[in-house]
Amino acid sequence: MENTSSSSSAAHVLIIPFPAQGHVTPMLSLAKLLSFSGVFTTFVNTESIHRRLSGSSGLNDSRRLRFRAVPDPLTGDGGGNKRDFDFPSRFFDLQESMRKCSTEAYKKLLTVELAGEWPPVTCVIADGILDYAIEVAGEIGIPTLIFRTSSPCGWAFASLPSLIHHGIIPFSEECDMDEIIKGVEGMDGILRRRDLPGYMRMVKSTEDNHIKLMNGFNTKLINGKAIIFNSFDALDPTILPIMSAYYPSIFNIGPLHLLSKFFNISNEKEKEQEQEPGKNSCSSSLRQEDHACMTWLDNQPDKSVVYVCFGSVAVMSLEQFIEFWHGLVNSGHRFLWAVREDLVKGKEEMEVTKEMEEGTKERGCMVKWVSQKERY
Repeated sequence: MENTSSSSSAAHVLIIPFPAQGHVTPMLSLAKLLSFSGVFTTFVNTESIHRRLSGSSGLNDSRRLRFRAVPDPLTGDGGGNKRDFDFPSRFFDLQESMRKCSTEAYKKLLTVELAGEWPPVTCVIADGILDYAIEVAGEIGIPTLIFRTSSPCGWAFASLPSLIHHGIIPFSEECDMDEIIKGVEGMDGILRRRDLPGYMRMVKSTEDNHIKLMNGFNTKLINGKAIIFNSFDALDPTILPIMSAYYPSIFNIGPLHLLSKFFNISNEKEKEQEQEPGKNSCSSSLRQEDHACMTWLDNQPDKSVVYVCFGSVAVMSLEQFIEFWHGLVNSGHRFLWAVREDLVKGKEEMEVTKEMEEGTKERGCMVKWVSQKERY
C-alpha cells in the first residue's frame, strides 16, 4: 500500500459507468489512462460485472488504480455468468434497482470506505445516464464530470423539448419516416424521422417515462462541471460548437482505446501475456472472447474482410437474422460476424440452407464474441 500521508491533497478520481458493455469499455480505458498518468483512480462496477471483468481479464488493484463494486440485484447472478439484462425493456427497472440498492454503498465509497487509505475522492466521473451517481456526488459536494459514452451524436437526445415543440414527437401512425425534420439545431435539412433514436419512435405521449428520463439526463448535463466525450473535434465539427453554447466545458478526449498506445501502461505480467496471440489482460469484455478467429483473420488478404457486430444489447428477429446472413453470403466478400447467443429471437427454430452453410464455409467466420480492440 502506498503511503499517502504526504499526498492528502492529491487528486483522487472515482469513475462509475452504467452497467453495460458500451459504457464500461470507454470509461475503463479512461480510468487506466488517468492512473498511469499518476492520478489515484477508483473504478466502480456492479458486483456481477466486477466478477466478470475480474474473471476474464485479470483486473487487480495497483498503486494508482483500484476496483470496487456496488450491489445490484438485477445484474447479480451469484456466479457472474448470466447474460446481459434485456437493455431496452428493463432499462427503467435497472435504473430504479441501482438507485435503491447501490446508493448507500456508493456513498460510503465516496465518504468512508477509502478514507485513510488514499487521498479523499476529489472528483467523480459519472456516466451520463447513471442519474443516482451524479445526484449523490452533488449532495456530498464532490465536483462531478459527466461522461457521455454515446458521443456528440447524442445531441438528438438533448433536443427533446424542441422536437416536441415542432410536433415531431410523438410520432403519428401515418407519419412519413423519410420526412426531413426540424428541431435538432445544426441538422436542419439533413435529419429524417427514421434517423432519430429508436425510443423516440415508441413513445405515445409527452408524458412517457422515456421522455421524462431523457429530460432528466439533459438537466444533469447542465449541472455537471464538464462533459466528456470519447470523440475528437474534427469528427464532430458541426455539433460541438452548438453544444458548447448550451453546456459547461466540453472535453473531447478520444479515441480512448488508441490513446493507451502513447502511454507505457503495460506491466511485466501484461507484456508477457501480450506475447501470446489473442491474449490481453486489459480486456474490458463482459463476454467470453473467441481468440481463435484471429488465426482465420490473419490468413485473409489485407482489407478483404467485412466485420459485423450488433453490439452487446441489440436483439433481432429470426427473419432479420436470416436476411443479414443471406446478404453477407451473396455479397461475395469475406466476413467475420460476431453472433451472440442471445442476439436472435427464435434462433432454435432456424433452418440453415445449403447456400448459407456453403457460403459461410468458403468466405465467412461466425463466432459468439470477439475482442473489440484488436487488429481487424
